[in-house]
Amino acid sequence: MNIKIFLEKFIPYLILILVSFITISKMGADSKLYFGLGNNLLNGISYVDNIRNDEILPPIGFPFLIMIANWLKIKGTMFMFLLLSISFLILIEAFKNLKINLYLSLILIFILYKIVDPINLYGIEIGILFSLSLLLYALTLIFKYNNFYSYIFFSFVILFSVMIRPILLPYIIFISPILIYHIYKYKFKIKKYFNVSLISFFSILLFVSILSYSKYKDNRYVFGTYSAIPLYCAWNKYINLESVYYSSAWNILPPDIKKEALAPLSNKDGWKERDVILKKKVIEFIFKNPYKALKGFLWRLSKYTFNSDNIYYNLLFLIWFLLSLYSIFNVKKYNKLFLFIVITIPIYIVFIKSFFVYVGQRYLLDISLYLIGSLVLQLYYINNLKRDK
Repeated sequence: MNIKIFLEKFIPYLILILVSFITISKMGADSKLYFGLGNNLLNGISYVDNIRNDEILPPIGFPFLIMIANWLKIKGTMFMFLLLSISFLILIEAFKNLKINLYLSLILIFILYKIVDPINLYGIEIGILFSLSLLLYALTLIFKYNNFYSYIFFSFVILFSVMIRPILLPYIIFISPILIYHIYKYKFKIKKYFNVSLISFFSILLFVSILSYSKYKDNRYVFGTYSAIPLYCAWNKYINLESVYYSSAWNILPPDIKKEALAPLSNKDGWKERDVILKKKVIEFIFKNPYKALKGFLWRLSKYTFNSDNIYYNLLFLIWFLLSLYSIFNVKKYNKLFLFIVITIPIYIVFIKSFFVYVGQRYLLDISLYLIGSLVLQLYYINNLKRDK
C-alpha cells in the first residue's frame, strides 16, 4: 500500500495514539480555580474566586466549557483526552480543507504536539488548543462553502475563542471597520453574510458583558479580573525582568523590599482598585526606568520569536517568518488585505503577550496556533495563485 494512502486512511488513529502519549499533570492552583468555577456555573453559584479568595478570575469561556463537561459527566483524564483528540483531528481537517500537503500537515501536528506536551489537568491550555483549532477549522469552512451557515458558525467560534482568552478582541475591533470598507468598496457578494456574522458576534459579546455588569458591576465574564497582576510582574523595579518568571522570585528580596514590592498586589479595596494601582505602578516604572523596562520587554519578545527554550517552537517561528517574507515580497500578486491580516495577527499576538510576564513553554501554545494558522493560510493562497495561472 502507498504510504500516503496509508496515512490518509489511518491518520485519525495515528492522532489518537499521539495524543495518548501527552503527559497530563495533576491539577495546580489555576486548574482548581477553573474547575471550581465550572462547578459554580453548573450549580448556579456566583462567578467568584473560591480558591485563592483574592478575586483572581479568568474570562468565563473555559469554566463554561468545564461546566458542559461536568454536566455530561465527562471528567478528568477523559475530558483532556477528548479535547486533545478533537483539537488535533479538526486541525487535520482544516489542513485538508486548505489543501495543505499531507506530510507538511503531519509535521505541523508533530511540532504542535511537542509544544503542547506536557499539559495540566483542567489547565487553560486545553481550552486554548480546542478553541483556536476550532477557529481555524471554522475559517476553512468559509473558504470551502462560502455560505450563510459557515459565516454564522465562524462568528460563534470566534466569540467562544475570545471568551476563552480575550487577547484577539482588540485586533477584531481594529480590523472590522477596515473589512467592512473593503467589502463594500469592491462590492463583494459576501457582504450580507459578513454583516450578519459581525452583528451576531458583537451582539452576543455585548449581551454577555451586560449580564456581567448587571450581576457583578464589572466585565469579569469577558475580561476576567487579574490582567494587571502579570502586567505589574513584568514591569517593576524589584525583580529580574530578563528571566523566566516564578512567584518565588519575590522571596529572594530583603523582607522590607519584598513588603514594598508586593504591597500593590494586595486586595484590600477590591480588584478594580488593585487594578488601578498596579497600572499606575507600571506607568511610573516605565517613565522612571525606561532602559530596564525596554530590556525586559525585548527579552520577553525574544522568547516569543527566535530565542524560545523550545526548539520546535523556534523551528515553527522560523518557517512562518521565512514564508511571510516571501509573501511580503510578492505582495503585488496577493490580495493585500488578506496578506495584511494573515501576517499581522501573529505579530500582534506576540507583541501583546510580551507585555506580560509569562514566557514559559505553556504560554507558547496560543501563539503557536496563530503561527500555524497564518502559515497554512498563506500556503493556501499561494497554491490558489499557482492554480489560477
